[in-house]
Amino acid sequence: MGKHYCIVNQERLHQLYSYDPDTGIFTSKRIGIAVGGLHKGYLSLELHDNGILRRFPIHRLAWLYVNGKWPDNFIDHINGIKTDNRICNLRDVTSKQNTENRNPSITKSGLPRSGYKGVHWSRTSRKWVASIGHNKKLIYLGSFDDPLEAYKKYRKKAIELHTHNEFAKNVDSLIDYSWKYGGDRFLLTI
Repeated sequence: MGKHYCIVNQERLHQLYSYDPDTGIFTSKRIGIAVGGLHKGYLSLELHDNGILRRFPIHRLAWLYVNGKWPDNFIDHINGIKTDNRICNLRDVTSKQNTENRNPSITKSGLPRSGYKGVHWSRTSRKWVASIGHNKKLIYLGSFDDPLEAYKKYRKKAIELHTHNEFAKNVDSLIDYSWKYGGDRFLLTI
């Protein structure tokens, strides 16, 4: 992410705000209310930096507030919720690690999303396809009738390849459902 050459530091944050590490909320000491607004899915806060009003992501400010220094890389929300800025949910990670912990992507085609990371619908094969990114390459894992089966294949490979990511290894809570293609639409069966 690079070095920050700005006057916003831990001391300045402590003067202006209080931060609750259990809730992830910043509160203005001057007016006594929670601060921050939504920007591109993340909570952010505008601060004056060398006379210029700049927007800072709250997860990066939380890291600075608690640790006394800007993060070296990216700040990852471990549980994947972009607005959960509790310090226990934040970690300083490389770009690769941050990408591995992304939530399932959103499709532009309008077809139903699988709800599973690493699984998408293929129009041509009319099957659910499992794939995983590793070292800047996309690895095809197979085509399946059921998105849950595709996800199981993805998870097995993710555990093998994403060795640093303990959150990604937690696979105890899989939902058993399947999509069936019924002519011109999909039907969800639980």
